[in-house]
Amino acid sequence: MEYIKAIGADETLLPTAESGGVTKIEGDALLERAIREDGRITIPAGLYELESDLYLEESSIYDFSGATIKSTEGYDIYVTAPGVTLMRLNAYVSLSAEEEADGFVLIRSRLCGGTKLYPRDLMVMHNVFDAPVDVYGENAIVANNDFDDAPVELFDGNNTFFAGNQLVMSPVTDSYGRNDVFLRNEFQESGKVALTVNAGYFVTLAENRFDAEYRVENSQNTLCTRNGASPVVQDGAHTYGDDLPKNLPEYGADPESLPPADYRRFMGQQVRETLRMVDFESGFVEERSVTEYLTGGIRTGRELILPPGSYCLAAGEKAHLFLEGVEDFTLTAYGAKLVCEDYTKPMLGMLSCSGITLRGYAVDHTMPANTQGRVLKVEDDHTIIWIADEGYPDCLCDEKWFEPEGLGEGYRKNSDRPYCDVYVDKKEALGQSATRVHFRGPHTLRVGDKVIFRGRTVSVNYYGNCRKTLVEDVTLYNGSGFGFMEFGGEGGTVLRRVLLTPGEPPANGVPERLISVCDATHSTCMRRGIRVYDSFFEKMTDDATNVNGCYGDVLAVREEDGDTWVRYGTGTSRYTSVCADFRSGDRVMVYTQAGKLLYDGTAVSETRLEKDEKWVKLQGILIPEGDAVIQNASANGYGFAFENCIFQNNRSRGLLIKANGGVIRHCTLNDNGMSAILVKAEIEDGWGECGFTEDLLVEDNLITRSGYFSGTELHTPIHISGDSTPTADPAYHNQKRITIRHNKITDRYTRYAISVNMAEDIVMEGNDVGSRVEKYKDLPDLQNPLYPDDDATPIHLRGVGRVTVRNNLLPKLAQAEYEED
Repeated sequence: MEYIKAIGADETLLPTAESGGVTKIEGDALLERAIREDGRITIPAGLYELESDLYLEESSIYDFSGATIKSTEGYDIYVTAPGVTLMRLNAYVSLSAEEEADGFVLIRSRLCGGTKLYPRDLMVMHNVFDAPVDVYGENAIVANNDFDDAPVELFDGNNTFFAGNQLVMSPVTDSYGRNDVFLRNEFQESGKVALTVNAGYFVTLAENRFDAEYRVENSQNTLCTRNGASPVVQDGAHTYGDDLPKNLPEYGADPESLPPADYRRFMGQQVRETLRMVDFESGFVEERSVTEYLTGGIRTGRELILPPGSYCLAAGEKAHLFLEGVEDFTLTAYGAKLVCEDYTKPMLGMLSCSGITLRGYAVDHTMPANTQGRVLKVEDDHTIIWIADEGYPDCLCDEKWFEPEGLGEGYRKNSDRPYCDVYVDKKEALGQSATRVHFRGPHTLRVGDKVIFRGRTVSVNYYGNCRKTLVEDVTLYNGSGFGFMEFGGEGGTVLRRVLLTPGEPPANGVPERLISVCDATHSTCMRRGIRVYDSFFEKMTDDATNVNGCYGDVLAVREEDGDTWVRYGTGTSRYTSVCADFRSGDRVMVYTQAGKLLYDGTAVSETRLEKDEKWVKLQGILIPEGDAVIQNASANGYGFAFENCIFQNNRSRGLLIKANGGVIRHCTLNDNGMSAILVKAEIEDGWGECGFTEDLLVEDNLITRSGYFSGTELHTPIHISGDSTPTADPAYHNQKRITIRHNKITDRYTRYAISVNMAEDIVMEGNDVGSRVEKYKDLPDLQNPLYPDDDATPIHLRGVGRVTVRNNLLPKLAQAEYEED
């Protein structure tokens, strides 16, 4: 069964109207003529005129065999039992499915009288309606029907899926709907208004074809995308999506165009493990595992459609959903929430896939992937007793869910901004949700402070060697690792209107979640950089996003006919990594771990594997030094972009950049504990990821309250840095051609607003650099006023060649635009 098959009803499934002699009959007598066999009640074909109401009171399949039902006395058909399927009916009387008829299925019928449908879990598919239709039930699927002069009223629904319908002179009104989805409906001869959404909450309108206005009135968080026209928005309704123009401010993002960070969308919904599927030939309904439906559909189809609602996904061997070698596949799941049973497995793993499109769903876990609680007792400067918040995991000592050591973050009481890291040495379970935690170093925690601990680190989405992945209107509520991790391959991933925010609390009345994921996105060794548009990332335990390559250690070199063969291996870093394999023509950079450039040229061979050793041939001569590393500069995220995004309230950096040819434009970066934007290779810090940056444009961004984690120069709001002590030697100036233009930086916690070292060809112009906050202690506790007499020079340069600093707006008392040493 497909939830949408073309547009409108399949004519081959519809009954033909009966003609000939009319049999006048009472409703009960008609049922007495039926054949009862194998759970179905078959009405003989014929033309019947009712002389009393017809009640369908058995949980069964009612197959009318194309019978035509009429009435001259106003008698109608009523469905009063749960689990009824009604099929192959021609009705010129009204049909009413009552509230107690949960699970009612209406298929393959023509209904020329009015239709009123009240039950939950309706399925209404492949029918023709020639009179008004009212739908009141929750979890209704109304798909692939023809409506001809049949106005549709949807009222007070939850998870209504209205899709693939053809509507002629049949306007639709959806009132008080919650998480309703309108997908690929076609409206014709609608008059002035085709569709009205009134007082809705998280309604989705996607890929519909309207021939008249569609309106959104007094509704919250309505997504309008790819409908070919903009909605008429009335009464303060909030709408967003690519059908609406952006209203970009002078600085920063347009928050009204971004997905709203509101976890209440799915609150109170039943999480289901199965989907109801109907066989259109027999009318039988079966319950099918959601996981089986998704995995089977991925193997066999070009597109899989999932109706709105909350669903539990079972974990597979490698991931909850796993794709390998799949091409040109789309998962369309607007309004669906996928609840993964095991956060130590990715929700989605993809290997060597191309052209995958993912739309519309949200992701969470049955157990929060990160736990949180409060400090019950401080035993000494290395030890606390911690107790889990109600509803959150208290199994810190269970190594299935948590690393034996691991990382935590401290929050002052009643604050949602982390102020310190704590590194676990060992743990002791004390019972009653309490754990004694010993740290590797001194801590500054107090009784009543909150501490979160990351779960065992696994990315929610992992894309390995993939190309052209599109992710739209997807939300991640939870994850212990990266939200989106991509490693190797052609890349070209695009994220549009993606939201990362902590999900709903695990139970009613318990504290709200403090964090979402580790990094929202982590893009490594990609030949085409990730591009993120119109997205909102908040409350990460590390960086909002990171774009980078990797390096390998140079192990040996040998000259050959004026060129150089290089043997290289895994970089000596905190974790195993090596640069992407070379292709002939790739750009190769070799430099010391301190950032001194030794070679910048071209590979004239592919990577070759000889006796488990990697070799590449470089054009020209390389003169190595003792700690040289090699990088494939053609595979470190060239062409990345972040535009019209909000990155806020996370522990580390908003954007960590180690890639070339990128744009950061019209983004808002609030309350990032370290730098809002850090451009740094970080080899000296022991990371296996690297990359010096060239041709970067940073413009029209708004940066507020940055650098509160330490206030040091390293955490300057915009910080561009080499990997050694600053020097005038141009061999170390490998951050190049960077423009920082027309940004606003205010309320910072660091001395400088912009700091640049070990770089060249830098332009800083037209930036509005506001005042710092007052001096502070235990920053998250305080609401710090601005310095009334801030005279600090806001821009700092060290070891910079060819720099332009002009027309920047400074605090009144600032003594100079920049200082250089």
